Order: sequence, then C-alpha cells, then structure tokens
Amino acid sequence: MAKFLDPMIVRSPAYPEVLSRLKEGQSFLDVGCFMGYDLRQLIFDGAPSKNLHAADIVNHWELGYQLFNDREKFHIDYVESDILSPGDGLLQLRGKIDIISVTHVLHQWNLETQLAAAIHLSLLTKGSGSLIIGFQAGGLTTKVGEVTGTKYRAELQTPESWKRM
Repeated sequence: MAKFLDPMIVRSPAYPEVLSRLKEGQSFLDVGCFMGYDLRQLIFDGAPSKNLHAADIVNHWELGYQLFNDREKFHIDYVESDILSPGDGLLQLRGKIDIISVTHVLHQWNLETQLAAAIHLSLLTKGSGSLIIGFQAGGLTTKVGEVTGTKYRAELQTPESWKRM
C-alpha cells in the first residue's frame, strides 16, 4: 500500500552514476514527478537542488509540500506540462538536460504514443552522453490491453522491445 510514495530512483542500477553526475553539476529532469519524492531522495543523498527540474501533466506539488512539510527548503524548478505537447516550461529545457528519469509514464500509451514521447524526451537531452532512466510496467511478451473502465489502450513492452524502440 502507498508504494507510490517510495522513491523509485534508488532502485535503478544507474542510481550511483546519476548521483555522482549530479554532484558534479549535471542537470536532471524528473518526468512524471508526482509529488517529487525521487527528487527529495536525490537531495537527501547529496545532489544539489540547483540543477534539478520536475515536470508532470497534473500538479501534485502542493500535496508534496504538505506531506513532507518542506516548502521552505525544497526548491525545485517545477513545470506543469504534457510531454506529448510540451509547453513553454519544457521547451525552455530543450537540449539542456543531462539525465532524465521517467517512471510509471510510458507504459500507459500505445506504441505510437510511446515512440512520440521517447522522441520528445530525447530532444530535452544534451545528446551524446545523456542518460534516460526509469521504470515502466512490462511483461515477458509485448501486449496491448484496455485500461479497465476506459476506452484507453496501453501497450506493455519487454526489455528487448524497449531497446528496439
């Protein structure tokens, strides 16, 4: 219960590299940041907050301040924006990000939309040497399914199909 409150970034095999690069001054964007728990974990582990950025399609930032009671000390550049239709805040970050974390976002869409999102994410990076990490739902086989109670269709990928994408 309440697994959404657990920082996911610490589970990434790339976490030590991410933290090291952030301590060296590289930039970081958390896409689908929710309340910012991964960002709070990075700061707790020693990453400076000045190069940390956050984006989500729905603003839960106020809830994060209330839950963690840290409004006075948690200062991150937050942008409410859709990765598929980036607003000015995300467009200003284009070509400026070293590391992107995108967790529990991409698997919600069909393959075509996942590819569009991946292109938008890559445009935010500085290019060669940049890192995109995260966790998505997946399976042993690629499959398409309807999201219960909606007309929405999601596509789960395998590790191999993510690499091909």
